[in-house]
Amino acid sequence: MAYSLTTPLILLAIFSLIYPALGVSQKALTNICSKTKTPDACVKYLNSDPTTATVELPQLLSLSISSTQRSSQAFLKMFTDIKDNSTRLELKKAAIIGLKYYEAIGEKLNQAYKMSESKQYKPSALVMAKALDLISKCGVEINAKSEMFKTFNNVMYFKSEVAHQIGVYIC
Repeated sequence: MAYSLTTPLILLAIFSLIYPALGVSQKALTNICSKTKTPDACVKYLNSDPTTATVELPQLLSLSISSTQRSSQAFLKMFTDIKDNSTRLELKKAAIIGLKYYEAIGEKLNQAYKMSESKQYKPSALVMAKALDLISKCGVEINAKSEMFKTFNNVMYFKSEVAHQIGVYIC
């Protein structure tokens, strides 16, 4: 049998039917993000990461939680530094409040990540909802004390909300 160019094309077509393309569709991203407070920003955020186009939803959930964990760790460090080094009493008090919340938020994010890695998507989404609640409560207590804290807390809320909605969508 002679080898022709059509053989690889037929094999590629069969392979494509058996193994659909990787990546989260734009329709799925739109559906996920429509449940957030800022849908357009959510879609832009998820599309800004090139891995979104190459992973499935469960991996996107883990990546999103992981990104949120890194931000939470950075905020913990910032709060610790301010608590230890600030001479402004009001800022120091706000940092102590932030530390209290972000230690608990970090624990929730760690739990959610482990659950998502274990394919426990519904419990992961529920734990992310608890993290969102803690972030909101932290915001109520510290946002008035510092514009910088308010900005950081809003970033955390946004990232956590996106991760939460990915988990909800998977369920």
